[in-house]
Amino acid sequence: MLELVPDDDPERVDALSGAAWLATDQGDRASAIPLLDESIERGHATHDLVREATALYYRGRAKQSIGDPAGGGTDIERALELQTGTGDDVDLAAALWWAGAAAMFEDDLGLAIERFERCAELSEALGLPAIEARALQLLGVSRLELGDLHGAKSALGKGVPAIADIGDRFAIPKLFGEGRGPAPGQAITLGVDDKPEDPWQVGPSASLTRREREIAALVATGLTNRQIAGQLYLSVRTVEVHVDHILTKLGFRTRTQLAAWMHEEGLAPRMT
Repeated sequence: MLELVPDDDPERVDALSGAAWLATDQGDRASAIPLLDESIERGHATHDLVREATALYYRGRAKQSIGDPAGGGTDIERALELQTGTGDDVDLAAALWWAGAAAMFEDDLGLAIERFERCAELSEALGLPAIEARALQLLGVSRLELGDLHGAKSALGKGVPAIADIGDRFAIPKLFGEGRGPAPGQAITLGVDDKPEDPWQVGPSASLTRREREIAALVATGLTNRQIAGQLYLSVRTVEVHVDHILTKLGFRTRTQLAAWMHEEGLAPRMT
């Protein structure tokens, strides 16, 4: 289709960006980045801020998804700056989502929360349910990673069912164990249920949730927070928060004390 768009047609910028988006989805950075470079140059040369900003978002996405998070963040920040000056609130809502995701990707969760909140509010006012749903989902995840369980539940309780309603199954968090078996609707019900997880009693006043028990067992094997994050598909910050909660609940000061206690109690996994 790109070949059908004349070289001097303003919509060639859209064609270049669209082709690059598809290339990114296929993991073809060698094709995606040059297409977006050209798209950005054309948008800039014609003073088309909206198209230039869109191409910058796409290039940021391509860089982040294929291995250049720092460069991706720079592109997305520049795109947000351009988009803010266009006066187009619909595009600004999308811009805020991209910028929030970039901040979250770089573990700047405070900034991510601020942007997702603005995005959700603007999207609701403009009647953009898909963008609002995705903003609420990542807002909930960001709050959860900072330990704000009440705020996370509020955002996820609204955002996750809305995402399911628009058919975006890829974006729906599943429970790691129970979530593999049931249908999406049942899994969502489990995921946003107020009922607490089955606690693991380790003392008269302390108890660990299933997730904390899982992380404590991995700490006992000597894994670092980063290694645990990779194994459980969590962010490093999330693991850090869980480890802090575990140590506080059990009255320990160091992960070495935790590991020793786990082994003494026979709770550490057996090494093969």
